[in-house]
Amino acid sequence: STSRSEVEKNMGDTNYKIYEGLFESFIGKFACKLSFAHIDGDLCQSTLDALAIVIPCLVPGGLLIFDDFATIDWPGVKRATEESLDSSKWDLIPSFLTQQLFAIRK
Repeated sequence: STSRSEVEKNMGDTNYKIYEGLFESFIGKFACKLSFAHIDGDLCQSTLDALAIVIPCLVPGGLLIFDDFATIDWPGVKRATEESLDSSKWDLIPSFLTQQLFAIRK
């Protein structure tokens, strides 16, 4: 896992906000205009919960990164993204090196 301070250091002075905690606790807490979200849900349901919040707010060209997409240890992430992300609306780029999925909204 990555610490909040490490993320803040890597982000530098860019305009961002970090939300920590359970996905469902964020409903209605941020403006519905996102360009980036990094989702580390591990399980199918938690990933689906995050997608239900994030997808309506993600702008065209926005990027989603999913951890544990290509790992056998957490098959729910892959299942949730396959159920939720239609390839006609998303550019889907799996990285088997990092076990992540990069999804860019068309």
